[in-house]
Amino acid sequence: MITSLRWIAPLTVIAFSAAVLVLAQPEWLRSASASERTSVLLSGPPEEAQILQGRIAARNRVADRLLDDEMTLAEAASWFRYLNDNPRHLAAAYRSQWPGASDGEKLCRQVINWVGTRLSGTRTRSEADAIVRRLEGELVLLLTEGGGAVELPW
Repeated sequence: MITSLRWIAPLTVIAFSAAVLVLAQPEWLRSASASERTSVLLSGPPEEAQILQGRIAARNRVADRLLDDEMTLAEAASWFRYLNDNPRHLAAAYRSQWPGASDGEKLCRQVINWVGTRLSGTRTRSEADAIVRRLEGELVLLLTEGGGAVELPW
């Protein structure tokens, strides 16, 4: 008898909670209409995700061209500036994320970091370190030529 009485209070609380949920009809309890049930898979990723995916792919192409000696560090930094700043309403905040006296220096550091990260999966550590050191040397030369600031070609 006492064991059956022990279950009355918890069962009463559960029943009361269920009744409150049914009466309150929270959003998640209501059945969604067909128009509200649109899947993310059907509507596609949000604009921010599409922009981010495009930037990643474009930065990888720029990094590959830099590694193939088809462009200079300053040219790669110019491309990164374009990719960071466009579209304007979703511009990347590189200016606050990278150290440097000028936007050009900050962008060069972003490029060097991107290349180093990209190389970590495809080259040996010593090869990747040598390439990063070469790019850092190019940055020092740009800073020296620019009087402490890096001027980008466009």
